[in-house]
Amino acid sequence: MHSECFELFAGEVSRRHPEELVVLVCDGAASHTATELSLPDNIRILTLPPYSPELNPTEQLWDLIRERRFANVAYDTLEEVEDHLAEELRALGAERDRSLGEGRSAGGPRSGRQRFEFIGR
Repeated sequence: MHSECFELFAGEVSRRHPEELVVLVCDGAASHTATELSLPDNIRILTLPPYSPELNPTEQLWDLIRERRFANVAYDTLEEVEDHLAEELRALGAERDRSLGEGRSAGGPRSGRQRFEFIGR
């Protein structure tokens, strides 16, 4: 990912959450640490130490997705890959909602949590 793409991503996150301070947990990729990065005022970067994939939640997520949806499978098109990825992300979101007890009454211990929002197809 280039720095310009990361800036676009950060800008979109900022636009969707204008009243919140957003901390993006990133690895040490050059696009995340470039000195010329221009980030919105409500975006902060928390850079993980080098060689620490166990601390990176994204690494854990991709390992799970690869294991559940992409192991020993060859897709014919990129669109097919994107469709299966979107299905898996939706399934993970539904699992998260169930694990948080979405049906609990208002005022319960987790009632203030937001639902998983999948942005994509």
